[in-house]
Amino acid sequence: MDDDTLDCAKGFVRKLEDFEFVFMLYTYEQIFSETDVVFDIVQQRAMDVLYCKKRIESLLAFVKEKRSEGAFQAVYAKTADLTSDPRDEPMRKRRLSQLQDPQERYRNLYMAILDNILEQIPQRFSNLESMLFLELANPEKFDDMRQVFPEEAFQSVLKSYGHHFDSGRLSD
Repeated sequence: MDDDTLDCAKGFVRKLEDFEFVFMLYTYEQIFSETDVVFDIVQQRAMDVLYCKKRIESLLAFVKEKRSEGAFQAVYAKTADLTSDPRDEPMRKRRLSQLQDPQERYRNLYMAILDNILEQIPQRFSNLESMLFLELANPEKFDDMRQVFPEEAFQSVLKSYGHHFDSGRLSD
């Protein structure tokens, strides 16, 4: 191997030994494993707005569950097992910005990340409710609509696009 390859490999090893880097990996991994699934479902089943809304609500409940002391402790312990716990480092090795208890610093970081996700997801999907009319174009639900017409979806069309239609004729 040449020197550049060895230097790159050493750099990667140092990153994988870095507590903060591994802590962030574990923090995001637990959330992204769920968000990836839900976001794929939302893209694939965009016309099934009610189902997508339920999946997003369950995702938010999952993230709220992860925003707990127990979940934080699990991520912290998993990271400390793989790297070295920053609480074990002598004070002189810690940066000035890390004078507070390292575990408290990582708890604050963990909670801030989850708070941000809990804020961003509802913002990202805030218009989902107004897209309820897409249910009317979902061929998988046509048979169900023959039995019970989705009045809420119809009202969504009128609310969003009612000025383009004669609502009396549409409802007949």
